[in-house]
Amino acid sequence: MNTIEPEEIIKETGIIRLPYRFYIPNAKEELESVCYDGAYEKYGKPLPKQIESRLQEELHQIGKYCLEHMYLLPIKLSEKCKELNSILLTRGCAGNSLVMYLGGVTPVNPLPPHYYCPVCKFVEFVIDADCKSGFDLLHPDIDAKCPKCGAKLTSDGNHLDYEFLLGSDGSKLPIIEFDIDFKDQQELVDYLKTFLTSEEELAKTNIKTELILISSDIIPLLKKLETATGIPAENIDPTQIDIASFFVNGDFEGIPLEKDYYQKMLPKNFSDMVTLSGLKQGTWVNDIKELLNEGTSYRDMIAFRDDVMTDLRRLGLSKPEAFRFAEIVRKGKAVKFSEELLQLTSSHGVPQSYIESMKNVLYLFPKAHTTEWILNVCKLIWYKTFYPAEFKSIISKEV
Repeated sequence: MNTIEPEEIIKETGIIRLPYRFYIPNAKEELESVCYDGAYEKYGKPLPKQIESRLQEELHQIGKYCLEHMYLLPIKLSEKCKELNSILLTRGCAGNSLVMYLGGVTPVNPLPPHYYCPVCKFVEFVIDADCKSGFDLLHPDIDAKCPKCGAKLTSDGNHLDYEFLLGSDGSKLPIIEFDIDFKDQQELVDYLKTFLTSEEELAKTNIKTELILISSDIIPLLKKLETATGIPAENIDPTQIDIASFFVNGDFEGIPLEKDYYQKMLPKNFSDMVTLSGLKQGTWVNDIKELLNEGTSYRDMIAFRDDVMTDLRRLGLSKPEAFRFAEIVRKGKAVKFSEELLQLTSSHGVPQSYIESMKNVLYLFPKAHTTEWILNVCKLIWYKTFYPAEFKSIISKEV
């Protein structure tokens, strides 16, 4: 049987790969309980129909292949990090899953943009194709009131489909990646060892789970800011930041963004920041800088694999059809669209310009990963804005 040995830690990169067989008894019941408890706490009971349907669909897809333990394990890892007072950041497509969000693994909420009331649990989804994130709905100068109880509303939701983590039918084996604090690395590995399968349990689960733990530079920085300010990073609301003003003023010291790029594009809100980051991560046949120089709005460009699915579903394609296109496009294979797929785009009125945009793609980044990264950048901007002295002191010591 496989075991984890200290020498398997790759010290040069801070990466631990854990391709081992894990087993958690009663994983199905525990996963459902964790998810529903998280959902009720935030959105009330009974759940709004749209949220209930999404959660049931994900749990059903996961359960079809008895993969509950593979989604419960990262939830337990995140709980362990809270116990250690450590910060855990997800990478990849974990943020596409409502199960992962409700389980506390990722702060990225995959539901469509919406308002919600933390007091009476009022929820209102926003029906607007141009609204890509719930963080765009509120502004520091806006004090939106709940229509039911009068409390201050908050907002959330980033419109992400679970297929990019679970697959179209739940059969995709998730690769869960985390940024962790290096000082907690071995303790987290030791904790994960407690879930390794015994020989007797191998008959119950013979699927290999892969976890990747990566040491991160941003986590120690956030911890120092938490200590200096007394404000936990997880409590920061990105809607409290005037994003447009920040980029106009251009004080980027200590903020991990390319100043020339972002000052030229001048993002106005959270989703603009996410889109611009995605465009930098992807690769294209024809350099997108030329398109931007020609006056094409970056807001209209395909920045992520998720954009393809969202855009095509809006044009009437089914979820499986749209996901199939997204998978082809993100791998740079759209130049070889089959006649069947081209007929499908024609029957749904997909513009030729959009087809050409898909063919121009060589690789598209996952939106969930970028969304969480920008959330962390916004936390740094928040600290810099509201605690400038503490931020400057810490950054000067980091350099």
